[in-house]
Amino acid sequence: MDTHYEKFEIATVIRDFWLVDSDSYQRKYRTGHEKPLVPGFYIVNWPDHIRERRFNEHAEFHGPFGTRQQAQATLEQMQKAWKRIVSTSADTPPMPELIDKEAELTPDRCLPDKGAND
Repeated sequence: MDTHYEKFEIATVIRDFWLVDSDSYQRKYRTGHEKPLVPGFYIVNWPDHIRERRFNEHAEFHGPFGTRQQAQATLEQMQKAWKRIVSTSADTPPMPELIDKEAELTPDRCLPDKGAND
């Protein structure tokens, strides 16, 4: 079963290593640098390959924002930018192969001849 997750979420850090998620559940969090975040509102996102959205070293915390409204306004800008990036990349044709397999570089093609500079 495929689960749909939003790319971004607003969470409220309430004290060291504790936050309230967008569903109003209190959860422990960890950061990649193992230091607590300053209390406030944060926009949180995860890499696309992460299926379970946990507040751990994979989560990116953007903030703090002083109010939920400030976080929400910034989140809306981030979502618009994300949609532009996704729609632009969908319209971009795939890049051609950068290496011609017939002309693959080998050490004898990369290095100057021994007698060339003599």
